[in-house]
Amino acid sequence: MFRLVDKYKRLAAEGLDETLASHRTANTAYGKLGRALGEQIGMGFLSSETLKAPFYSSSLGLGSSATPAGTEFEFVMHHELAKARVELAWF
Repeated sequence: MFRLVDKYKRLAAEGLDETLASHRTANTAYGKLGRALGEQIGMGFLSSETLKAPFYSSSLGLGSSATPAGTEFEFVMHHELAKARVELAWF
């Protein structure tokens, strides 16, 4: 589990680099983190609506059911993961 935390910190650092800051960078970082977490705990992933690959971020959260149609995608972290993040003091 500690290797996963270290990997998360590296991915978070990559996402905070001002020269790389973009939705694509954030999506890639969350996808890598989601895949690492999901594979570590043996979780299955949801299918992606836009890609041929699985939606790896589904191990971290899902789209908000309260997002109005026609607006940008809102990602909501799973409650259990949010609690674990606080308990582990990830950030």
